[in-house]
Amino acid sequence: MISTQRISLIENVFLFVVDGTPPVPRCPDDIQRTIDINTGGLTITFEDATATDNSGTATIVSQTHRSGQFFLVGVTEVTYIFQDPSNNRAECSFTITVIEGKVKGNVVYLV
Repeated sequence: MISTQRISLIENVFLFVVDGTPPVPRCPDDIQRTIDINTGGLTITFEDATATDNSGTATIVSQTHRSGQFFLVGVTEVTYIFQDPSNNRAECSFTITVIEGKVKGNVVYLV
């Protein structure tokens, strides 16, 4: 008589998904403003940069300037850094240019 025994083998299978894809940021367009001579600068507002990510979440972890700040005459680069839950990072930048000139109607006379 031959005995038939069934042996069940259960194995745990672990699946690890590694997310190596950084967020995809989108910054506002560059901004340029002309101000009257000897004004020194002006307060500029803009929309925050945004980012999408395959995880569904990308947060701003750093930004060099904020909307509503006072910007001096010259060119200022505004940079945002985003991070997803897997610690992948991406950044985007735009520039704010403040030009000093004399404004008369629709004509700007640069100094």
